Amino acid sequence: MTPQSKLGWGLIGIGKHADRFIAPAITKCATGKLVAVCSRDKERARGFAAKHGCAAAYDSFDQLLDDPNVSYLKREKRRFTR
Repeated sequence: MTPQSKLGWGLIGIGKHADRFIAPAITKCATGKLVAVCSRDKERARGFAAKHGCAAAYDSFDQLLDDPNVSYLKREKRRFTR
């Protein structure tokens, strides 16, 4: 699979788990690439995107969903603590 034909992933939620595990796994994937991230804080999303070689950073779900490069979505959610 050529880099141009890799499937584009969008990531909603850029916490510690996404930073340490999810984004690196997508980046290492032979058939996919991280193309967009979304966070409530756009500056935080930009920093995360830059760190993981991602081109787009959004602070709106609608913008992420409208991105034509996103084929798949991964939503990270908070785990509840006791």
